[in-house]
Amino acid sequence: MEVLWVEPDVHAAAVATLLATDQRGVSLVDWVSFAVMRRYGLRRAFTFDEGFRRQGFELVPA
Repeated sequence: MEVLWVEPDVHAAAVATLLATDQRGVSLVDWVSFAVMRRYGLRRAFTFDEGFRRQGFELVPA
């Protein structure tokens, strides 16, 4: 596991996406997670949150 600090540009992009979309149930934390995962080329998420699948990520456990 590695802890990553959220950089200001990632935070700003996540806030902009949150405000621009009308996706209830998708939090700022989720949008930040999606942005960080894309930035680092991560494709799999250890989560039961279907929002990650809708964003194109593979869920673990499947």
